[in-house]
Amino acid sequence: MPQHTFFVRSEVLGDISVVTVTGELDADPALTMQAEVVARLDEGNPVIVDLSGLTFFASSGINALLALHRHARAKGVDVVVVAAQRLVLRPLTVTGTVGVLGVHPTVADALAALRPDHPRRTDPGPRA
Repeated sequence: MPQHTFFVRSEVLGDISVVTVTGELDADPALTMQAEVVARLDEGNPVIVDLSGLTFFASSGINALLALHRHARAKGVDVVVVAAQRLVLRPLTVTGTVGVLGVHPTVADALAALRPDHPRRTDPGPRA
């Protein structure tokens, strides 16, 4: 059986944790991702789950994201997702999960959603 490629990395931007997931997100990697995000949520700060580096996205990834959403709500903190590629957005859309999760195309957009005072990179700025 071939070895799956999967990496998870966390960094902190101010008071927000960013968990970046790359490679193939199926059953075992989904549990690893979920454990990492839960640990960050348990610190009491919002978390961005960056899925922009995925090359495969299984239904176990959707289940993990929904479990993270429930955990975050129970803790009273936010968790949002970064994904712009079809291989992630299509299953999230078809299952209705995109309507439950906060999904953003970039980390900058996710930061802006979590920090209303942080301008979006795509925002044209004040009008004259």
